[in-house]
Amino acid sequence: MKTLFILLITITSLNFSNLQDLKTEELVFIQSEEEYVYFEKEHEDALEFLIDSSVLDEYDLTDNSYKGKEFKVTYETVTDIDEFEEEYKVRTITKLILIE
Repeated sequence: MKTLFILLITITSLNFSNLQDLKTEELVFIQSEEEYVYFEKEHEDALEFLIDSSVLDEYDLTDNSYKGKEFKVTYETVTDIDEFEEEYKVRTITKLILIE
């Protein structure tokens, strides 16, 4: 029974090796470049995002008409570990709403 408990805890902890955080912010669209899109907060550096394909069906961010427009951006941040055992964050947009 003790072995089963330890195995269960080990499996559970492996599933949380990629920490996820879901966040919604109002951001201004800057540009898209290959598979990345860039948004910015007022007076801050640009944020780089991947974007879920279902979101691209609704908004074609390769169209220049969205530049400078404000969006409500919902995204998840996944913290992963690279081959050098260093953490890095990947932001992926899961929902996008144009603020008019």
